Amino acid sequence: MSQPTTALIVLGDAMFFQAESDDVLSITIMQAEKEYLCGCLEARKAAQASLDNIHIVVKCTNFSTLYDPEAIKSFEPYLRPGAAMTVHILANTDVGSKPGEDDIDAARMSLVLGGLRMEVEQAAQDDSWVLTAKKPSADPDDSDEE
Repeated sequence: MSQPTTALIVLGDAMFFQAESDDVLSITIMQAEKEYLCGCLEARKAAQASLDNIHIVVKCTNFSTLYDPEAIKSFEPYLRPGAAMTVHILANTDVGSKPGEDDIDAARMSLVLGGLRMEVEQAAQDDSWVLTAKKPSADPDDSDEE
């Protein structure tokens, strides 16, 4: 079995597909306590500097109770240089709720304070938000252009 290169962390009931691949470490956190997020990669025995991507998926209605901005710092060592972390804040169409500016700001700030460089911030057609940041490359000659 190969080492996973992508971590998919689903908070609460934001499931949208089940990852069935040796390359994906799939974690679902249903508890309504933020501290479960911080240790989830360590608990699943993820290797440091082994991941190319980490995706955190949470519905906007669960963001304030399940998303822990402080936990993002704990994920940075698991990313390879140049790897990406993406926070997906899903609109909850069941109740007509969409991500608020406070949630988007908290996600953005947590990525930056986690030592990552913002790359993409965009709203989807369904009012969900996707924020992607990258771990700086180990190569000091690497430019921002790829």
